[in-house]
Amino acid sequence: MFWCRATLAGLLLVVLGPPLLLPLAMLFQTPQALQALTESARLLDLACNTALVVGGTLALSLPLGTALAWVLYRTTLPWAQPLRYLTFLAVLIPLPLVTIGWETALLALDLPLSPLSRVIWIHTIAGLPWVILLTGLGFTWVERELEEDALLATRPFWVVLKVTLPRCRAALLASAVWVAVLTATEITVTDQFQVRTFAEEVYTQMVRPESTMLNRELDLLVARAVAVSLPSIFLTGVLLVWAVRRWQARIPPLERRSPPWRFSLGRHPLFLLGAVCLVIGCAGGVPLFSLFWKGGVSGNPETWSWLTLQHQGRVLLKISGRALVGNLGVAILVGVLGSALGLVASWLAGESLWLRILTLGLALLGWTLPGPVVGLGMRGTIALLRDGTGSRWLAQWLYYGPSMAPIVWVQVVRLFPFAVALLWPVVRLVPRELLESVRVDGGGPLAEWRLVIWPLTRRVWLWSVVALTVLALGELSASKLVSTPNAPTFAERIFTQMHYTMGNDLAVQCLVMLALVVGLGGMLLFLGHDRSPLNR
Repeated sequence: MFWCRATLAGLLLVVLGPPLLLPLAMLFQTPQALQALTESARLLDLACNTALVVGGTLALSLPLGTALAWVLYRTTLPWAQPLRYLTFLAVLIPLPLVTIGWETALLALDLPLSPLSRVIWIHTIAGLPWVILLTGLGFTWVERELEEDALLATRPFWVVLKVTLPRCRAALLASAVWVAVLTATEITVTDQFQVRTFAEEVYTQMVRPESTMLNRELDLLVARAVAVSLPSIFLTGVLLVWAVRRWQARIPPLERRSPPWRFSLGRHPLFLLGAVCLVIGCAGGVPLFSLFWKGGVSGNPETWSWLTLQHQGRVLLKISGRALVGNLGVAILVGVLGSALGLVASWLAGESLWLRILTLGLALLGWTLPGPVVGLGMRGTIALLRDGTGSRWLAQWLYYGPSMAPIVWVQVVRLFPFAVALLWPVVRLVPRELLESVRVDGGGPLAEWRLVIWPLTRRVWLWSVVALTVLALGELSASKLVSTPNAPTFAERIFTQMHYTMGNDLAVQCLVMLALVVGLGGMLLFLGHDRSPLNR
């Protein structure tokens, strides 16, 4: 087992270490960059905007998502399973598509919303399905026996308030942290509406023309960006360590789980069903309808035509069909690699303190560093490999292109923490008695993996692949800084085009990619139908 852990540690240090640690090394080499922390006025402005965006998103998505998760996963609501499928498909929609769909809808409605309000609203819509899914899974893990005993003494409302919600605090925290990190480290929405946050500020500094800058000036910019990120890294680290130590012992063992209790909705379930359908329909239907409308309009005055929509779709598939499918394949590869690395790390680090510190330390850095900083670390890593090895093939593959290799690498670095967040609690649920029985029978690490770990975690691993695939499709902040010429990602193409025009060709691109993503989600739902969390 030691050699397995040593091999994993070496792999983590080679794959994740340089892109994450190189920006910190630049900070130590240029200590004058710490002066950025003394620019109180600018930092206060960035901190206020970041806090408002993250706080507003959580204030809207967390209560609403928790209520919807309880109704969909723990009650006798009619048609609950199809509605859970819809929320899962909403998770699959990349952030650039959500941004374009709602920006088109808001422009059509002509609502008097400020840029900050639009950013908060779009992030709320993007984060709501994640809250429903993650919190809903937490609701299904509550011990049925505790709720049944409480129902003998009090009403269902107080059972939910005093038993169900306290036992789900880990899931609630996980969904809150998940949405907060996604919101704070992304630049897709904030850049579109010109709202300056920490991640946006780092990206803005880094898009200056490098030809007019010396290497030491560029290193200073990178170091300043890392210095600005230090408070958020420290705060997030403290919160995560506290949360893990507080609630790790409260996760119920896997062998003690039983089907969750279903709360009755009384005499008026259809009224609640209508309210749930209205919320889900508005969140997903409005941007979808706006994309369909925008994709089929033409003429002056503008009129909608199905023939126009069909024509734009045929043109897009003829010109960019291979590129769209290729980007989807790259995202799936990132999901598979990131989830595989996260599952193996969660398994091997569970009983090794030094490996657990290394894994969680790298995951913490990857989670808290802004996306542009990770992209800059990857650029520095590629430069070191190119100049240090002198390999023309390696330079072509990682720098000159066209190649998707740097995209895959940086997205695995960016999304590895999310894989660990999803898979670590599941590995923690594996009964220790099963592992001990394999070891007593003389089985090694391979037998332990084949007989226990993989059979009990492969379903959740599949869901992790889906989650990371979706995040990879919408990842922009780090990928944009390392993409090679003539090989941009789908999110980068959308990001570039939506700054110039919101024409029907852009809307049709979004609809085609949405169809591909929904098809992928339907296939994965079919493969995991019998043990899917959505069926519980």
